[in-house]
Amino acid sequence: MSQTDVNRRCGCGSGRKYKNCCGSSAAPTPLQNSDSITLNKEIAYKGVIGRKREQFCREFTAKQPQVYDLISQRQNEMVSAKSETISCKKGCAHCCVFFISATVQEAEAIVYHMYHNKELLDHFLKSYPVWRERVRKGGDLFKKPKTADGIAAADNTGQAGNSMLGNLTAYAMQCIPCPLLIDGACSIYTVRPFVCAGLVVTTPCEWCDTHTPYHIADRKAYVAYERSMFPDIPFYYANSDRLVGSFMPILVNNILTGGIAAISRLMGMENMEKDFMKDPEVQSAIRAYRSC
Repeated sequence: MSQTDVNRRCGCGSGRKYKNCCGSSAAPTPLQNSDSITLNKEIAYKGVIGRKREQFCREFTAKQPQVYDLISQRQNEMVSAKSETISCKKGCAHCCVFFISATVQEAEAIVYHMYHNKELLDHFLKSYPVWRERVRKGGDLFKKPKTADGIAAADNTGQAGNSMLGNLTAYAMQCIPCPLLIDGACSIYTVRPFVCAGLVVTTPCEWCDTHTPYHIADRKAYVAYERSMFPDIPFYYANSDRLVGSFMPILVNNILTGGIAAISRLMGMENMEKDFMKDPEVQSAIRAYRSC
């Protein structure tokens, strides 16, 4: 930026020069605010990057029904070939105690959905701490986010694969309901992770209850989701096609509490937070929020 540029009037409307306002090294960041969730929501879709983020969420959520339809079609083909019938129905939440991984892209869609549904957001913020404490007491079996390649690599090594399988089983046996359940039903059904949509059973629903493990060996489950079904929409920063997965509820909470900073770290995009925070529109929104 030239000397003339930094001496221009700041675009945030403060009346000060850019170098002494949003261009200052002392410009505020959202992480300094105690009410980070509200502030991150306020600035989520501000500025150039924010608008790209919002457009990405709109396009991604518009594509999700197509993926769900593909999954459903595959499921029907799989069970029809066995002359069976899908048992899953609304109100059955036995599989909602499983470890569910989601990508940052899927978590962004969930957060976008929450931002437009106050009751749902409030419910999650109330139920998440209770869920998180139970997971922590259970040993915190899943902590680190994984890239798609990292997950594949772990699956190709016997010891790592067996360890992961053991953790998945151990977690399911703890019977910790997903914090996004409301009255036994998924509150984010229209934007649920694809792995959730991909699993169905044809045996009685009660056989999926982890409290009755003697049925597990007889349960007939089908997984219809494949990575190739994932929406072909580049990430809103750097047009990245990188997929990073993590424990869905924790990932969603991290985005709600950490905003762009959390996404930047998860995706390994160090400049994203910097580029977002130096946007005059974002800085103006932060100052307006703090002046209230």
